[in-house]
Amino acid sequence: MMFRGKVSGSAYAFDVTEREHEYLVQRLNQQDLDRNLCVSTSSLFKWMQAARMELAWLQAGYKNLSHVEPQLPRRLLVASQGLRIIRPAALSEGLHRSVLTRVSIGKVGKTSMEFRYEIFFEADKVADGCTVMIFATGPPGSFTPTPVPEDLKALAAEGLDASPAELSRSVPDQVPANAYRTRASVRFSDEDLNKHANHSAQARFFEDAREELISDTKAPPELRRLASGHTEALAITYLAEAHALDELGIFLAPSKEPLALDVWVQRTQPDPRLLAKGRIRVASERSRATDSFTARL
Repeated sequence: MMFRGKVSGSAYAFDVTEREHEYLVQRLNQQDLDRNLCVSTSSLFKWMQAARMELAWLQAGYKNLSHVEPQLPRRLLVASQGLRIIRPAALSEGLHRSVLTRVSIGKVGKTSMEFRYEIFFEADKVADGCTVMIFATGPPGSFTPTPVPEDLKALAAEGLDASPAELSRSVPDQVPANAYRTRASVRFSDEDLNKHANHSAQARFFEDAREELISDTKAPPELRRLASGHTEALAITYLAEAHALDELGIFLAPSKEPLALDVWVQRTQPDPRLLAKGRIRVASERSRATDSFTARL
């Protein structure tokens, strides 16, 4: 069966007009939850990636994307992404439930494309998400932006509300002098086929730094209380690549926005620089996820 591009009219062996897809994860068990018995935000980002990579014109290794006219080697690089949780404690409700992630195409720019998501624990919607990606060409380590093919521009949606990814735009580049600091190292297992740390690794650095802050009895009490709230929204802007063996400093500080933490990930060696920045918006307090977990055993 052949498919035709909406703009070029070119024939493809895959559906270049597909703009929505659903990705299903079978029932979650205890090993799929974090230390608070919640689904981690890094897991949500991985399911978002899995959903978009099953679009017919993407597929593993971006094989089909490279065959969209005009043909050339292409990759998609994450510029920013975000999550908006529907209600406090929703991420503690995943035990013994399947997860459905629905992806659709949002806004499309000259070299960028927005992927929008709805995430469900069975029939219950728990989160909205968004990933802004840059079309790039060239070998790993030397990517350069390239225009979105016209047949894919035709998939754009109009009139969309602001996305969760925009939450991180107002985070300053400069880390405050009094920010709380933790450390991390990038593992080889954090890298993906692009030979840099996968975007979900940055979410894990955010999560680990936050938990370290909560556990540190010497940290400022108000900052610890702020960090301990349920996640209501999270956004990350990616500024540079991280690679295996990089040493990192992760910094957290109160945001100018109420009930929010700003987060920065800096490479300390080699080549010190800011790699990512983001914001975590929280509920006023974290309820006991273990109570919800025990009730469903």
